[in-house]
Amino acid sequence: MQGPARTLTGRRRAIRVRGTGGGSYPVFVGRDLLARLALDLAGRGPFRLGPRPARIAVISDSRVAVLYGRRFVKSLVRAGLRAELLTFPAGERHKTREMKARLEDRLARLRFGGDGLVVALGGGVTGDLGGFVAATWHRGVALVQAPTTLIAQLDAAIGGKVAVDHPLAKNLIGAFHAPAAVYADTAALETLPMDEFRAGLAEALKCGAVLDSRLFDRIECD
Repeated sequence: MQGPARTLTGRRRAIRVRGTGGGSYPVFVGRDLLARLALDLAGRGPFRLGPRPARIAVISDSRVAVLYGRRFVKSLVRAGLRAELLTFPAGERHKTREMKARLEDRLARLRFGGDGLVVALGGGVTGDLGGFVAATWHRGVALVQAPTTLIAQLDAAIGGKVAVDHPLAKNLIGAFHAPAAVYADTAALETLPMDEFRAGLAEALKCGAVLDSRLFDRIECD
């Protein structure tokens, strides 16, 4: 995949990414993008994400739900959208078939239809788990990735790879399900533990070493 087109929309940068399936979608990077996402979904912002969703399921882990999830759902409701927050315990060990089934049971109780949209709000675990739910519910519903960790913003939320773990291997069961868009809100990085932030910088450094010497030099100098 690649993103050759870069434009500035207000205070956010938009990068067009081409996925493995031949389609493309925008990756927005900037501050306070969660508030902009709510307006965009309601059709009141500068970017339209397709038809207005009948319902929105925001999937977050227990930590991100407290930091951002509840507030984000309130902003969706204020924008006139029907939104629900679905949470699961934080941690890679909860990225399982069983947890996916629990989230799907909640969607069934909500009568969440094929005209709904899933927002995966969190780190890589949430993006994988929430994205896989979106990929299989009603044979695939719309998905927006809203990554809140540096690694997820750099890598995990981009590319459309979604999965859950198997006891024998990580990410053994999954699919490719491209998002309608990715909203990387850099303000969310302010609550990120330093170890996780450094892990994200290491991922960026690795990408620079492999693909872009200017990126490598810039990170090394900073």
